[in-house]
Amino acid sequence: MMNSDSFSDVRIKIRNNNKIFFNQNSECLKPLLNLIASMNHRTMVLWALKMVREIHSSIRHYFDTDNRVGQAIILCEKWAKGDIKMQLAKKAILEVHHMAKETDNLRVITKLHAIGQGLSTIHVKTHAIGMVFYDLTSAVLEYGIDSFEEAVKNKINEYIITLKTCNQEINKVIKWNSFLMKDMTN
Repeated sequence: MMNSDSFSDVRIKIRNNNKIFFNQNSECLKPLLNLIASMNHRTMVLWALKMVREIHSSIRHYFDTDNRVGQAIILCEKWAKGDIKMQLAKKAILEVHHMAKETDNLRVITKLHAIGQGLSTIHVKTHAIGMVFYDLTSAVLEYGIDSFEEAVKNKINEYIITLKTCNQEINKVIKWNSFLMKDMTN
């Protein structure tokens, strides 16, 4: 159970003007990090893609005519299925990260980096936690230092519930890239 002490390290990062307020040692993330450690790569990819779609919908209005994020998601879904090679998806992911340099809105910047990290989970499972760090940092920026705790707790609970659901649904996915099929531990 999280309490205000669960966020003491986050508050220190905020006071120190860090760009990212969460990391592997963030007390509030321990249950999620433990759950992530128990999941296979395919489950993490399915989860990251679900979360990326949600993150994208929260900032879509900032990019009325720019569909680079949507295109990156589509290409990465194809990559995860084995329909395209990594190079096409990698280029699109790097373009999403580049978009963060095109705005001054810190919340949008962190969301774009969260999307890039989430899509990179297809390549390496551990990128998923980068998605979490950036997305939660965005929540702190949105709610402010005095009001973020409840929103972050809710977001972490959402991550956990969605991850557990993805783990249960993993065998319903019909097609996976062959390199993702090598991880059959769960």
